[in-house]
Amino acid sequence: MDCATGGTLEYGGNTSYNIVADLYNSIRKLHFTGSGNRYMPNKDLTICEQFIINGPTVDNSINNRKLTIKGTFERYGTGAFKAGSGTNAIVEFAGTSAQSVGGSTGDFTGTNKFYHLKINNSNGLSIGTGGTVEVAGNLYLTSGRIITSATNQLKIVNTAINCVIPSGGSSASYVDGPLTKRILSGDNFKFPVGKGTVLGNKITLSSTQPGTIDWTVEFFTPNSTYNSYAAPLTYVNSMEYWKVSAVAGSQAYVGLDWDPASDLTPLMTQNGLSDMRVAYDNAGTWTELSSTASGTTSNGTVTTASRVTIPGAGSMNYTTACINTTKPKARLNPSGPVCGTAGIPVSFTGSVRPFNYILNYTKDGVPQTPVTVTSEPYVLPTDAIGATYQLTSFVYNDPADPTTGVVDPTPVTTYTVPTTANAGPDQSLCGATSATLAANTPVVGTGLWSIASGPGGTVVTPTVPNSQFNGINGNTYHLVWSISNGGCVSRDTVLIDFPLLPSPPTAFIVSDNSVCQGDLGVAYSVANDPTVTFNWIYSGTGATFNGSGNAVTVDYSVTATSGNIGVYTTNGCGNSDTLELAVTVHGLPNASLAVSGSATICDGDPTTLTITISGGTSPYNVILNDGTSNYNLNNITSPYLYNTGALNWVGPSSQHTITYSIPTVSTSDGCVNTGSNTVNVNVYKLPDTGPTYHKPNK
Repeated sequence: MDCATGGTLEYGGNTSYNIVADLYNSIRKLHFTGSGNRYMPNKDLTICEQFIINGPTVDNSINNRKLTIKGTFERYGTGAFKAGSGTNAIVEFAGTSAQSVGGSTGDFTGTNKFYHLKINNSNGLSIGTGGTVEVAGNLYLTSGRIITSATNQLKIVNTAINCVIPSGGSSASYVDGPLTKRILSGDNFKFPVGKGTVLGNKITLSSTQPGTIDWTVEFFTPNSTYNSYAAPLTYVNSMEYWKVSAVAGSQAYVGLDWDPASDLTPLMTQNGLSDMRVAYDNAGTWTELSSTASGTTSNGTVTTASRVTIPGAGSMNYTTACINTTKPKARLNPSGPVCGTAGIPVSFTGSVRPFNYILNYTKDGVPQTPVTVTSEPYVLPTDAIGATYQLTSFVYNDPADPTTGVVDPTPVTTYTVPTTANAGPDQSLCGATSATLAANTPVVGTGLWSIASGPGGTVVTPTVPNSQFNGINGNTYHLVWSISNGGCVSRDTVLIDFPLLPSPPTAFIVSDNSVCQGDLGVAYSVANDPTVTFNWIYSGTGATFNGSGNAVTVDYSVTATSGNIGVYTTNGCGNSDTLELAVTVHGLPNASLAVSGSATICDGDPTTLTITISGGTSPYNVILNDGTSNYNLNNITSPYLYNTGALNWVGPSSQHTITYSIPTVSTSDGCVNTGSNTVNVNVYKLPDTGPTYHKPNK
């Protein structure tokens, strides 16, 4: 019986019976002939060379055990196979040489389909010519390829989305050729397909057609038409594409994966994930589909943004593609002139590249020591002395896997930093119309005067630091002394004023003419004039100025008096007249409390408080607080008697103290202060009497 020297064991006859396999676990050849049913034993069997069903029904549905096929599995005539179900109902092809199933040796479809199918043969399993094999359960891809074609078909006829183990297969095992999978509407499935030695398990279909549809996918490599594409695509996967087939009009989302071994990944695109696209073969031209990408630059998925529809031909080819730049590029990318040691920013466009980067460049045509870039952003160092820099080559992923990118050879010229400009001191010349400028002489670069503001002025010799400047009496000029070297410029500004007697400010822009003692930060301002100095004064007492220039704030003390706020200007010709504003400073009210009634009362009794107020302007508004609630007393005069009303005792002690205070007292002109003291009223509990005592008659 053994596989090395044994022969054939045939179960024939025209009746139904159980197979008894007490004497073997493996057998060289096992034949079932005749008619009736043959019920497989409750044990796993290995058939080393040939398993034939010719006539009867071989039923594995009673015990649902594993069959390991190392040779052939054949079905002829009326022979039938009931695969069973459950975890152990597996038909495993585990030969040591290439195997075949289906076709001329009989198909396994419909009621004869396999439940679980497993390939564990590194030499592969082929679907026979014109054959079809269907899988009702799981497809185990352990080792080896299952080789199919358009006419030699493998179909997974269940609708489970996790029926391939491992999901998507592996580089050691996949379907080489078309694979058909039945998919429910709303479900998705990753097809474990490849070609030759290349695993192409990078396609997932998400069916959106109502009901169930059989989808077929085949992987191809290489993509011989990858150079034929339509804008905006800039590159199409040259190594792989997938043919998707279904009933015409079927719709699904197409998702294509990439991994580090893929011909196209976001590492090669200018903007990473956002540049990735799904493309379809449009009559020989790869054409962009609106897509969304997720994952990383090494591993991820790009999926059509909307459902694709299978055309009348029943199939369509899809692959990955991208838009924008696909070759990494280094470029000197300054935003403006590069001055001295500021450095030249280097931009890296294209894919996200593995560090380190190696940049080769020249300075004034002389090759320099290559620089290593370990992070971005990166600035190429430059010398203090100006020169011309040019990139010559770019290598990334050094030293792990040095890869050459491209460079933009446009040279960038840097410049020595010019002498720092100094336009000289500001000048205010009363009644004059001419001034001698006093800028510094450049050591690096050339100087030039310009007029930034002011009417009718003239710099007599604009390139001379101490040129004469002519203006118009009564005007102010801002002159700029610029020292330039190439595109690098240093600038400084000087004010030249030809004043007449200064004019006083015309009006207050911000002011307050009614304040209270104690007000802080009261704002005052007038229009600004940079040609003059502003001076602030106060005729009263207790006012402190904060700040300077045309805008100040004033703090009024609690003893401040009324007076005039004044402001005047000064220039080289003297002082202007003073602009004044009368300010009334209102006094603060002072409030005190006293208990004019009894300060000791019983539960439910009232008492009287006297509020005495001085200062400020009557009538007053007072807020009285009893420790719990506020009472608004409006438009009162001093003294004011306040009846508390019935006051209640609150336990637990016999005495309850109520503390009265005045949080705020305000005058009729809006000045606010707090009360000066608190008073207490003590409320006592009424005494309790005992129960009435009655002595009964005898």
